Amino acid sequence: MKDYFEPPIEKLDIVLVDSNAVALASLHVVGCEGCSEDANTLFEWLFDEATGRDPSITDYLLEAPASCPRCHRMVTERTLVEVVK
Repeated sequence: MKDYFEPPIEKLDIVLVDSNAVALASLHVVGCEGCSEDANTLFEWLFDEATGRDPSITDYLLEAPASCPRCHRMVTERTLVEVVK
């Protein structure tokens, strides 16, 4: 992946996401990559949308993982999910 860009750690904005925010974001999830063919959005995108942060320099650290509402698998920041349309 030639075009892949990862900024140095000192330029990253690392955001801790508390359990309440994870629960609220989970309300927008229909399924995860384990159970949905339409899972094409990173879970962390929901936080980018809610906060307006720049996704190219922001990484999220969940206080606790979410749970897929359909199959109950663990959902982390980098899990692909299907979101409510």
